Amino acid sequence: MRFVRTALPTFALLFATATTLAAQNGTIRGQVTDSTTQQALQGTLVRIDALQRETQTGNDGSYTFDVPAGTHIVRVTRIGYGPQQKSVTVTAGGIADASFR
Repeated sequence: MRFVRTALPTFALLFATATTLAAQNGTIRGQVTDSTTQQALQGTLVRIDALQRETQTGNDGSYTFDVPAGTHIVRVTRIGYGPQQKSVTVTAGGIADASFR
């Protein structure tokens, strides 16, 4: 019983802190397409170096990152195409677009 009395407030505090931190995040999403054919480029590598995060685009050329609010540099690379990068500013709870052609 003593454990429950001490553990319950601790878990409640951790949950409240985690909820507050999650609210400070935002989303970067976009699509990578070929500029000539307008076709989606599946399997393109998308990176945010400062966060050490990367993903690949899906079948429709799209990708999504959940990131802390702030300015991030998004880089895309694919064999046969020149690398590109964009600076993207994300607000807390907001969605920023970083699409590439």
